[in-house]
Amino acid sequence: MSKKAVLIFLMSLCLFAKDDQMWDYAYSFKLKKDQTARVLVSRSNKKKNSKEGVFVFRWTLFSNEGLVTLVNYQGHPTQHVLYRKKHQDTLIFKLIPDAMSLADRTYLMLIFSDFDKKKQRAVYDVYIKDPKKRIIVIFEDPNKPKLLKQK
Repeated sequence: MSKKAVLIFLMSLCLFAKDDQMWDYAYSFKLKKDQTARVLVSRSNKKKNSKEGVFVFRWTLFSNEGLVTLVNYQGHPTQHVLYRKKHQDTLIFKLIPDAMSLADRTYLMLIFSDFDKKKQRAVYDVYIKDPKKRIIVIFEDPNKPKLLKQK
């Protein structure tokens, strides 16, 4: 598939990100500086080679309207600066890379949606699309006393 088609697909995802009917899992995190949030992802059909994935993220600095976000998924740490502007507030991660078509791909979308300067708290929305129902997701919120399971 061409790069142009992939770009159009990703842009359309950003346009409809707030539509909860489109997503299989959705959760909103309110994090203070260096509070760690986790999204536990495991395959619903336990194969021999399938591993449970842990998507971990936190923020460390809010400066010039940019939020420095640290993400670690399956041992691969990355750092991103997110802004509350269209196409600069979203990160997309493939959770299961074996899908042949874009419509069958399982992915996670992390969106920086708000920052409260008085409370020094960032709001992230996490959306997960799983068209073939291949994963089970648990959201681990540091502000909630127990694990939360969606759908």
